[in-house]
Amino acid sequence: MREIVAGFLEHALPISVLHLDIDYKDGYREFTVDSERFPGLAGLAKEMESQSIKIVTILDAGLKCDPQYSVYSEGLIEDVFCKRPDRKVFYGPVWPGWCAFP
Repeated sequence: MREIVAGFLEHALPISVLHLDIDYKDGYREFTVDSERFPGLAGLAKEMESQSIKIVTILDAGLKCDPQYSVYSEGLIEDVFCKRPDRKVFYGPVWPGWCAFP
């Protein structure tokens, strides 16, 4: 990411934001960061902010169906997921696999 910004600056191209697609996530789970692929993301965001560059991360509506994933488990407990007409949770395939939708 630093190389991308350096390339823009080297060529006097304007840059005000870096958009991160799903690859920054841990297993494509929402509200997570893959710490191996993106170590120190918060620090990088502060560094970019000092150069007036924002980092925007993508969010998908689907939450991975994984009982070990607290966001999904809490969603089940709080009963916040979309339901089918038979009142069962609606699941669909998204990047991380089968997902529920808030």
